[in-house]
Amino acid sequence: MTGPLLITAPKVEGATAGFRMKDKRGDSYFVKLDPLKYPQLTTSAEAISTRFFHAFGYNVPENYLIFVKREQLRVDPEAEANGKPFTEADLDRLLKKAPRRPDGTYQMLASKKIKGEPVGTFRFEGTRPDDPNDIFPHEHRRELRGLRVFCAWLNHVDIDTINTLDVFEGEETNGYIKHYLIDFGTTLGSGAWEPQRPRVGHEYPFEVAQIAKSLFTFGLWERTWQKIDYPDYPQVGNFEAAHFVADQWKPDYPNPAFSRMTLADAYWATRIIARFSAEAVRAIVRTGKIEDPRAEAYLVRTLLERRDRILLHYFSNTNPLDAFQIRGGQSGGPLHFRNLGVENKLGTAERYEYAWYGFDNESGLLASLGSPRFTVEQSVPLLQQTQSPYLMVGIRTLSADRPNWAREVRVYLASSKGTWRIVGIEREEEGAAASQRLLAGDGAPSTTKVGE
Repeated sequence: MTGPLLITAPKVEGATAGFRMKDKRGDSYFVKLDPLKYPQLTTSAEAISTRFFHAFGYNVPENYLIFVKREQLRVDPEAEANGKPFTEADLDRLLKKAPRRPDGTYQMLASKKIKGEPVGTFRFEGTRPDDPNDIFPHEHRRELRGLRVFCAWLNHVDIDTINTLDVFEGEETNGYIKHYLIDFGTTLGSGAWEPQRPRVGHEYPFEVAQIAKSLFTFGLWERTWQKIDYPDYPQVGNFEAAHFVADQWKPDYPNPAFSRMTLADAYWATRIIARFSAEAVRAIVRTGKIEDPRAEAYLVRTLLERRDRILLHYFSNTNPLDAFQIRGGQSGGPLHFRNLGVENKLGTAERYEYAWYGFDNESGLLASLGSPRFTVEQSVPLLQQTQSPYLMVGIRTLSADRPNWAREVRVYLASSKGTWRIVGIEREEEGAAASQRLLAGDGAPSTTKVGE
C-alpha cells in the first residue's frame, strides 16, 4: 500500500464492480467495490464472513478491507477489457459506480490470489474423477452437509458451485487438490449490489406449494417474510433474527449436500458455533470497519440472537453430550463428558442413565453387560473386568424440560494391553426404538463398525 497499485484488468464477471490489481510487492488481488447507494454493504459483509468461515475451519481466500485514493491507482498499459484497451478514463468511469468516503478514499475488498493452479470448482455431490484423494461423495461429507448450519447463521444464500474453487498445490508428481469456499459478498444482509431481498433465506425462488397457495387466495395470503420490518441500516442491509428458524433456513437454490444433512451433521456444526462468545463475534464484526456504531451494534446483536436460536434448536433435539475423555489413567477411568446443553443454559439434567455392552467389531453385534445404571455426575465409571476387546456405553440424559436429551449417545472403546481408548461416537437420531432393542439385550446390530 506504500506504492502505486497497478490495475491489470477490470472485473467483468459477477454482480459488483471491481478490478484485478498488483501491489508494490507484485502480489495479485481481486478487488471489489461497494454499490454506489450502499457504502460498506458488500465489502464489509465479505470481510466479516470470510473470517467467520475461516474460523469454522474452511479454506477461504485472504480478504482485506483497504482504503484507497484515486491517485494511488495506476492502469497497466497492457490492461484490456473484452479485447479492448482499458484506460485511466475507463477506471474513472468504473470508480463513479462506487461510493467515495469524505476523506476521498474508496473502501475496497482486496482478495489475494490463492496460491496454486486453479483446476475449476467443486460440486456438492459426487466426486472429482481427476482427484485420487476425492473418494467420498460430497453429498455424504459432514463438512459439506453441516455447512448448511454455518450458512444459515450468516445467511450465506449464494452457496453454490460457482462460489467454490479447487486449486492444485505442490509438484506435479507430489501435489494435491485443495478446496476453497470463495465470494462472501451475499452474506448477512448484503445482496451484493443492494440489500438482500426479503424472500432470501425463507423460500427458494420457485416453490409450487407457496405459489399455488397464493393463487388460491388471489394473492391475499401473505408469507411471514413479507411482514418483516427491517431496520434502516444501509451498511447491514436486510438481516434479522426475530423470524429466523434454524432448520427452515434455505439457500437460493436446493443444495444436494444440505438436503441430506442429518441431526448429527447439524450437531457437529452447532458445537463449533457454540464456541463463539459474544466477545469473539464482536471482534470479527469489528473487522468490517462499519462506520455507524449503531449499525455495528445491531449486526453483533443479530448474530448473537441467531446463534442462540441455532443452539436452542439443535442442542434441544439431540443429547448434547460431548468432549468424552478417560481420566485417571487410560485403564482406570472414569469416562468424563460435558453437557453442552446445560453449559449453554438450555435446560437442566436431573441424572444420566448408562448401560455397558460388549461389542463385536467383526459382526457389529452388541451384548448386554448388565442393567442400566444412573449417576448425577458427568462421568461414568469404566468396567474393570471384561474379556471383550471392545466396549460400548450408551448414555442418556434425563431432563424434564428437554425430553430429546434422552436420545442415546453411544461411546465405543477399544482395549490394547489393558488400556482403553475412545474409538467412536454415535448419536441416536431416529427416536428410541433402536436403543430400546439394544437395552433389551437382543443383540441388535450397530449401524457402524468400529474402525471403518
